[in-house]
Amino acid sequence: MSEDRSVILPVVSPVATFGIYAKPYFLLTLALGLAVVFMVFATFPSFDIAISRLFYNAGTCGDEALCGSFPAAESTGFANLRNLLYVMPYAVLTAAIANSFAISKQQKLSIWRDAKVAYAIIASFVIGPGLIVNGVLKEVVLRSRPRDVLVFGGDSPFVPVGQLAGSCASNCSFVSGEAAIAPIMVLSILLFPKQWQKPAMLILLPCSLAMALLRVAFGAHYMSDAILGYGITLLTFSVIAQVILRFSKV
Repeated sequence: MSEDRSVILPVVSPVATFGIYAKPYFLLTLALGLAVVFMVFATFPSFDIAISRLFYNAGTCGDEALCGSFPAAESTGFANLRNLLYVMPYAVLTAAIANSFAISKQQKLSIWRDAKVAYAIIASFVIGPGLIVNGVLKEVVLRSRPRDVLVFGGDSPFVPVGQLAGSCASNCSFVSGEAAIAPIMVLSILLFPKQWQKPAMLILLPCSLAMALLRVAFGAHYMSDAILGYGITLLTFSVIAQVILRFSKV
């Protein structure tokens, strides 16, 4: 009776694909979802105030003026968590690209085929958080941050989402830049080996959402800023993915 000496090789990552993000129904659903979010917060601006108030510790000064604070913003532990989460999208994306290229080289696959997903993530990084959020929206909308408005002890008027009457001078609230960067962690999972993707999602999705929600807890952004910032990057990636699939073969 002969002994089976065949070697079972570990499963490695196949050529990376765009997954659900390249599906037209995903793009349409996401776009409609963001439109609904925008309309709800624009129609009921008190939602933004109410959510931010959950993280606000109200107080009064000697002259009866508001002088409360957002406790999370003063916590060393939360500050350290924010710093850790801030570097994670860059670290995860770099590691995912390096691993993906190494596997492609090992299996003698076309690096260009794998690189299309990596390039799409990088492009969405540059276009979403870089151009759309920091280059356009923050400089045009001029919405003051929660911690700077009168209702939370600041000196600026509250401006609902969708209005351009803000008094912020620079680096304004709409939309959140960090929330726009946060999805890069989730998108980078597309470059992981298939057997790692689900476990990675269980770890990186909560980290990604926490990165966005901490900005609300810190009084740096309203919930609408965080949701729309997060969605803009996902929407940007979905558009880029479908353009690439339309004009090339993956």
